[in-house]
Amino acid sequence: MWKSLISLAHRAGFTRNEAAVALFLGAAILFGIALSAFRQPPQPGPDYRAEFAKHDSLFAQRASLPEMAATDSTRTPHRTSTTVANSGTKRTGGTVNINTAGAAELQSLPGVGEATATKIVTWRTAHGRFSRPEDIMNVPSIGEKKFEKMRHLITVE
Repeated sequence: MWKSLISLAHRAGFTRNEAAVALFLGAAILFGIALSAFRQPPQPGPDYRAEFAKHDSLFAQRASLPEMAATDSTRTPHRTSTTVANSGTKRTGGTVNINTAGAAELQSLPGVGEATATKIVTWRTAHGRFSRPEDIMNVPSIGEKKFEKMRHLITVE
């Protein structure tokens, strides 16, 4: 078979190497066609539009709620904290001002328990207000990893 293909290539004006390359390319193209014919169709990806619509509606719902007025100037409004079932992560209804929040409100932050909340309040009493959210990493037991988990939930005002 090979000899007959080579002789056919010679009659067409190809050298032996050119014939070998042409045969290789032809075989590769046929293999690719066969492979794509037997391949499974691509699975559809997630529908991001539905996720965005869900989050947009939550944002609109939260934006339409009236702001709660603080009862005294040293405390911010209480935000409820819920623990997601079996995940151990906490969620909060808004941001927590780390300059005015009490220990109970600080515990609504992810990774902050009773002991860490007490350390935050003690540090704030000893050193004064936090000037930026990153300053909370000065508190013992709060490192970069814990700060990254709570960064979007804390504010300083």
